[in-house]
Amino acid sequence: RSSPSVPPKAEKPQKRADKYFALLMKSYDKRTDGWAQADEEEARDKAEGAARWANRRAMLEEKRKAAKAASEAKKRRSGGTSSGSDSDSEDKEEKEEELDADALGKLVSYDGTMQVDLEIVLLNPPGVSEPSES
Repeated sequence: RSSPSVPPKAEKPQKRADKYFALLMKSYDKRTDGWAQADEEEARDKAEGAARWANRRAMLEEKRKAAKAASEAKKRRSGGTSSGSDSDSEDKEEKEEELDADALGKLVSYDGTMQVDLEIVLLNPPGVSEPSES
C-alpha cells in the first residue's frame, strides 16, 4: 500500500522585512566565515613559521656540534691551539639567526584604527608680554 500523498504546504510569501533580514544574515554569515578562515590561516602560518624556525635552529645546532667536534679532532691531531675564527663564525651565525627570526613572521596589515592625542599651546608673539583685551 502506498501512503496517501500529501500536497506540499504552500509557503506564505516573505514579507519585505523578512527578505531584508535574510539578506543581512547571509552577508553577516559570509563575513564571519571569512574572519574565521583568516584567523585559521594566520594561526596555521604562525605554526608553520615556528616549525621552520625550530627546524632551522636544530640544523644549525647540529652543524655547530659537527664543526666543534671537527675542530677538536683537528686540534688533537695538530696539538696546537685553535684560532679565534671559530668563535667569530659562531657569533656571525648567531646574529644571522636573530635577523632570520624577525624575517619569518608574517606581516600584519594595519586595521586603520588610531588614537591621536594633541596638545595645543598658544604662546604670545615675541615682544608681547600679555594678550590685549579688545
